[in-house]
Amino acid sequence: MIVLIITVILLALIAWVLFTPIILRMDTIHHIYDLRLFGVVRTWLDLEQDELTFHLKLPFYHYRANPSFERSETIKKKKKPERKNFSFKQAKRIRNVLRSFRFSTLKAALDTGNYAVNAQLIPLGVFLMNKGFPVHINFQGNSYLMLEVRNTFWRISTAYLNIRKYN
Repeated sequence: MIVLIITVILLALIAWVLFTPIILRMDTIHHIYDLRLFGVVRTWLDLEQDELTFHLKLPFYHYRANPSFERSETIKKKKKPERKNFSFKQAKRIRNVLRSFRFSTLKAALDTGNYAVNAQLIPLGVFLMNKGFPVHINFQGNSYLMLEVRNTFWRISTAYLNIRKYN
């Protein structure tokens, strides 16, 4: 009886991890950049007083770090290992995994600051709007990106193993 209960609990935990949504959210208007696995982990970046801060939050644990982008001057060059050729099968797997992601929110506005370039980008903006991606090319100085992408480990694994085709 105890073995059955433990087995059911383990299967429930595995199912929960497989089907829990992974959410990537970027909002340049409100400066929100985070990645979450619902109820388990949340990571985000903060810009506080012109200093970038990385946060990692787990149940009962919060980690904060200030990444340093300075490089040391004594860097040893390593020999690069020989790379294997990129195969068509690998390209198909990467394409299937990327297609498994779903956009729940996508809004963008772009102003390059150059009127001629903005005018040349308008046909691209119209094409993307017709395809369902609201990208606005404007001449008012507004540039932003609001993006929310969702996926699950189940969808990623089935796409990687080619069990299911994502269009």
